[in-house]
Amino acid sequence: SGTLRIWEFEVFGKDDNNLAMEVSPAELRLNAEETGNIVVKYDLNGDERSEKFTCRAVAEKGNVTVGDITENTAEGTFTIPVTADKIMGADKLTITVDNGGMYKERSVNVLIDSESQPNVLAGKEATLRHYKADYSFEAQYDELKTGTLTDGNTTDEGCGEIETPSMFKKDFWTIFTAPEGKNWNISKVKIYIPGENQAENDNGKSGAANNEISIMMGNDLTNLTEVKTFAGLDKVSELEYILPEYKSCKYLAIVCTLNPYFYPTLAEVEAFEQFPEAVPLNGPVAVTGWSHDVIAESKDMSSSVNGTLDDQGWVLYSTSVAKTGAVAGDDRIVKTSAGTEFKLADYTQNNALVLKTADESKDLVFDEPANCEELYFLMISANGRSEVETVANYEDGTQSELSEFRPDDWYSMFPSGDEAVYGISRIITKNADNYIAGDIDTRYSFRLYEFTMPT
Repeated sequence: SGTLRIWEFEVFGKDDNNLAMEVSPAELRLNAEETGNIVVKYDLNGDERSEKFTCRAVAEKGNVTVGDITENTAEGTFTIPVTADKIMGADKLTITVDNGGMYKERSVNVLIDSESQPNVLAGKEATLRHYKADYSFEAQYDELKTGTLTDGNTTDEGCGEIETPSMFKKDFWTIFTAPEGKNWNISKVKIYIPGENQAENDNGKSGAANNEISIMMGNDLTNLTEVKTFAGLDKVSELEYILPEYKSCKYLAIVCTLNPYFYPTLAEVEAFEQFPEAVPLNGPVAVTGWSHDVIAESKDMSSSVNGTLDDQGWVLYSTSVAKTGAVAGDDRIVKTSAGTEFKLADYTQNNALVLKTADESKDLVFDEPANCEELYFLMISANGRSEVETVANYEDGTQSELSEFRPDDWYSMFPSGDEAVYGISRIITKNADNYIAGDIDTRYSFRLYEFTMPT
């Protein structure tokens, strides 16, 4: 026998002041370089007004500038002027009314648009893909090209060439590709739907055609990032999304899930780039300290590499060995899904910093000191997931805060969506596991990861 005791605790909190505040509008929308006002209404509700009664507003991202805040004591209001920078995106203002240390806070989201940036899709050709099953990497599809979704007509049907209804999830894709050698820095996307999204399906039933529309972006069509999904669509003729931060991409895809047996229906798609001056400059930096050559430029393993990435003897290879699965070509450039361009070290020299034991530490040294806000790292992890700790050393002898990176194992049958690069392969340097030296792994399911360290 025994005793069972059940204890229940309830905790109640009470404000330490009677101050009340409201903000208007709850969301502020501005054009770039435009000024708007936020009005704060306050009520002390019997509390004594302190000599240090103030209002302050702080921008989270610094995309807006807060002007001089003025008070109307008779109306019990503060007016906060807010000016958007020359940028498209979003910010959040935290507004505090402080009565001598007793305070209340509210947040206001700020969307920053632009009427001056051109539509980069105007007159471009779109690729339409109609899948024959729920979307997957291996699903079959019919494909055609069209210019009717970028002709400036935002009301009429632009998908009339599709002759079969949709029956599967994410089975209708509209894909736009940036010009050769260029990425778009997309900040806003607008989608127009004819007939307010109302149509008749293949069974004669009327209703909403599109149930869900997603905006996807990236540099690899098999591994795009979903940046926004509009779900549960009914009567709607226009969808718009301003990205909180611009996204660099080679491909922009509008992915539709239609209600069963409705035909794909879109009228127009527009996309707008970030202002050039709001896109930070970045580029490769020259460093020394690479420990091994693990990128083969020929199948002669004895002269092509001097180290391996894993315990079995595998390394990466360039297009001079094989185009399919190569980590990079003769230019040694790797472009990630985020749009970052890495330039690999010379294939004939040490070109990687390889760490294989716990607590192992090595330095990469800049050829010249660099003044920068962030450092970008391209990583690969063989024989399982890794944990890497990194710091930046400064000229004055101090260090940055510690950054921790955790790249997953380099192999995955399918992309998980967070890879920097997916679809590369590897070449073996010695006879092992039914392979002979110089054999290429034909699975082409290996990946790289990108990490960012603030400096």
